[in-house]
Amino acid sequence: MTKASACWETNSIVRPRSRETDKQLRVVARTVTPTDNVNAVDADPSDNRILECALAAEAEVTVTGDTHLLSLGSFRDIPIQRVARFLEAFQERR
Repeated sequence: MTKASACWETNSIVRPRSRETDKQLRVVARTVTPTDNVNAVDADPSDNRILECALAAEAEVTVTGDTHLLSLGSFRDIPIQRVARFLEAFQERR
């Protein structure tokens, strides 16, 4: 796994809590601009923006605590995992 990809929208669903968090994320992440429109989560349409970012970033995994996304298990062959599972897998790769 190389550099992480982060997705957030300035006035919308996923946003760093502070300027310092934003600054730290930019050190380890890259910003992507989604090009695909996804409609995989009917219960919470804003979750589709996360999936769009994952596709644009060619993500290896989507890490979340969101129950709607987790219920998918994966999306277009990109696993969707809780933080704990991701960290377990990361430790196994080391």
